[in-house]
Parts: sequence; C-alpha cells; structure tokens
Amino acid sequence: MLVTYFESLIASVLRESFVKHPQRISLDEKSVSYKVLTELNNIEEIRNILIDQEVTNKMYGSLCDWKKYFQKIIKIDLKAWEDEFETIQEIFARRNLYVHNNGIINTIYMNVVKNTKKDLVGKDLNIDREYIDNAIDIIEYVGMSLVIEIWIKEYGDNQDEIDNMMSIIYEEYLDVQRWKMARHFYEICLKSPKLLDADRILCKINSWLCYKWLGEYDKVKMEVEGIDTSAYKPRYILGVLVLKEDYSKFFEFYDQQTDIGETELKEWPLFIELRKSEEFLKRFPEVEIK
Repeated sequence: MLVTYFESLIASVLRESFVKHPQRISLDEKSVSYKVLTELNNIEEIRNILIDQEVTNKMYGSLCDWKKYFQKIIKIDLKAWEDEFETIQEIFARRNLYVHNNGIINTIYMNVVKNTKKDLVGKDLNIDREYIDNAIDIIEYVGMSLVIEIWIKEYGDNQDEIDNMMSIIYEEYLDVQRWKMARHFYEICLKSPKLLDADRILCKINSWLCYKWLGEYDKVKMEVEGIDTSAYKPRYILGVLVLKEDYSKFFEFYDQQTDIGETELKEWPLFIELRKSEEFLKRFPEVEIK
C-alpha cells in the first residue's frame, strides 16, 4: 500500500505537469483513433485522454526513469532522492518480492539490492515493525520533497500557495519536532528565487533551529553569528537571539516589542530551550515544560 501510494503521487505530479505544460508531451504530434473521436464530445476530452496515456506510459518506467524525467525535464534537484535512492529501490524491490514471489528472495531482488548475500536466495525476507516505520518515513521524505520542489517551482510567485506550503511544513514537521525533514523542506524553499524576504528569513531561522536540534549547529553557527538583523522585524531578531542563547538580550528586546506575544513565546518550537531558562520560568510559572 505504501508503494502504491507513492506511485499514485508520482502519477498525480506527472498529470499536473502535463496539464500545465502540454508541450512536455508534444500534444500537437499525438493522434487518436476514429473510434475514440466518435465517442468524445470536445477537444478537452481528447486532450485529457492523451495526457492519461502519457502518464500511463511514464508510470511503466522505473524509479531511475522518473528521477531522470523530473531532474532533466522539470529541472528540479531531488536531493532527497539522490541521498536515499538505494533505500527507495530496496523498498520497491521488497514490495515486488512479496507481491510476486511470496517474500522469497530471488535473483531479481539481488540484481536490484546489490549487497544481498548469494546464500540468501530462496529464503524468506522478513518485514518487521521497524522496517515498516523506516520505509514510511523514507517514502514520506522523498514524496514530500518532490511535491515541495515542484510546488515552489510552479507556484512560487503565488503568496497564498507559499503561505499554504509554509503552514504544512510548520504544522506537520517543525511543530512536531521532525527536525530532519523540516530542515530539508525549508532548505528546498530557500533555493527558490521567488521567496519574499520575510518568508526567506523565516525559512532560514527555522532551518537553523533544525540544525541545532539535530546536533549540527556548528555547521550554521558562523552564519547565525554573522547575520545582520538591523532591518528585521522584531520576531526575527528574537529568533536569532534565542538561537544564540542570548537570553538576557532576548527578554530585554522582548519587553520593547509587540510583534511576538505570550502565545508564540509559549508554543513556537524555536523557544523550546528558552522556556527552560530561569527568566522564562519566573515570568510564566504556569507553563508546563516538556
């Protein structure tokens, strides 16, 4: 079901791509049978059939074929796919093994998963809870990466769409502390030249937060320390101060502004460590620290 869901996502992305950019399938060069023409009412229906045929043709391709299409034709990076490609291939191969060979390892699986020991051929390939959980995370990671990259590329100049995407990343990943995925998704957004300054700053601060919680803050520390916040809104200045763990300046500036209130201070993941500070506990003793 997981692989089927992923395949459905790929098909949906391809269909949206062809609808928005019909030149990608050269509709002018396509043809349909006389029988089909007699059964359809208008050009729109013919176009949809041709698009559906092209989607079907593409779906017969391999993971490698899909990756090449998205990278070369749509021109997106798909870094997540590059990083996890062998793992995705193994997930697909294992699914096919269970569907077509009752989970018994064969040479087809071995040809895909190169590090499989030869003496395992003919033996059961078990799937446990840990494997399923990891597979779900990987498929979600690469699937969302694809959606966000294309969304930003195609709709990055529509602020409502950007706001919607930012909300999804915040609510589904940052707010529930899924730091690795949140960091990657914010970094995808940062590659877009279409982002407004406010969105870009927010993405940077939230991605830096992810680095911090992943134990990799040293990779961005110099960037954080060197950033000029003089032209920033108060909320972003406070964000940088809390990343620097300069809590004294934080509360001094917090008391002088109205951009961020108590609710955000108590709930925004950026302030997790701040909420453990002596000053915060003194001001908000009723807040339960998790």
